[in-house]
Amino acid sequence: MKPVEILWFEDVNPFNEAVFGFPIIGKLSMRQMAILGIGALISWICYQASENFAALIPIGITAFLALKKQKVRPLEMQLFAVLMFYFGRKEKSSVKKAKNITKLQLKKKPGSSKLGFAEPFNPKLAIVGKEINVREIYADPLRPVRLKVKLERIEGKSISNRQTRIVFDGNVVSTLSTDNNGELEVIIIPQTLGKKKLQIFAEGMERPVFEEILSIKHL
Repeated sequence: MKPVEILWFEDVNPFNEAVFGFPIIGKLSMRQMAILGIGALISWICYQASENFAALIPIGITAFLALKKQKVRPLEMQLFAVLMFYFGRKEKSSVKKAKNITKLQLKKKPGSSKLGFAEPFNPKLAIVGKEINVREIYADPLRPVRLKVKLERIEGKSISNRQTRIVFDGNVVSTLSTDNNGELEVIIIPQTLGKKKLQIFAEGMERPVFEEILSIKHL
């Protein structure tokens, strides 16, 4: 195998020219002095914070980097190139992930991310009304009363994941959605004593799916 000779040229400029003479280590360039100065500053800060001799590690590393003879290009340029390559790859991967997320979002069907909540209220179907029951409630009429209600069809099937409109004493008090079991919690404030009607209308149904007369009595 024929040997191949490689010829390189050192980067000669005022910044890399050794002009500062020292008794033991010889001459140093401005680049080497700058690296040693940065290492000494870091070591001094670490020593002031911890008062540990481990703070001499930065000056030792920077001394090795500064005194090592560079044959191709300075080591700090190599480190800078490595950092640029790393951040460049990281930015490309983040852009690629963003594109994949956008594609997945476009492939989703309309309404697939609504987590069980129904569409806006729009009555369409009619069901047969149930017998209205009367419930006596002993409470302070000026304080909220919490009622747990389960909505079912005539055939006994629960009305689950439906948007409902709560009407109490002729006024709409809230809009809620039933859970997977067709249950919801209604909060009302009677304000006065006496009998008041509670009605719950479900999406797609013209008539109320739940009706009850609440007889409010004082404690």
